[in-house]
Amino acid sequence: MSKENESVFRRWVEEVWNNGKEATIEELFDADGIAEYQYFVGNKPLRGRNRFKGFVRLMRKMFTDLDVTIEQIAADEKKVLAVCQVTAKRRSKEIDGLTTYKSITVSGLCQMIFENGRIIREWNNINLLENSDSTENNNSQTV
Repeated sequence: MSKENESVFRRWVEEVWNNGKEATIEELFDADGIAEYQYFVGNKPLRGRNRFKGFVRLMRKMFTDLDVTIEQIAADEKKVLAVCQVTAKRRSKEIDGLTTYKSITVSGLCQMIFENGRIIREWNNINLLENSDSTENNNSQTV
């Protein structure tokens, strides 16, 4: 079962976060599933598939060129724990009608808990806002 859970986690990252496929959320996230993203949504859990889909849509609008890479992963019969790196561009500001983007690269922990082949709880501490306003560690690009 640990290999199956790891496979689901890898699929989730690729299809949901890297490609925005909501059908994968429908298929894999339990109807009453809980997702916790401590740096977003006021540190309150997202309950249910529809709220989670809305959150993914928001994140993919806020952060373009979103790419999640799994750096390390461990799985057992109930859980997956992974260290992931996220690279993205965040819309920074508009100057004279041109939009400025800041490149972001951050890493953090992600955990999923499974029941009956579905994700019942997801937690992550990746803080995409951590350095999105800093120019010291980011490359700016104007489009």
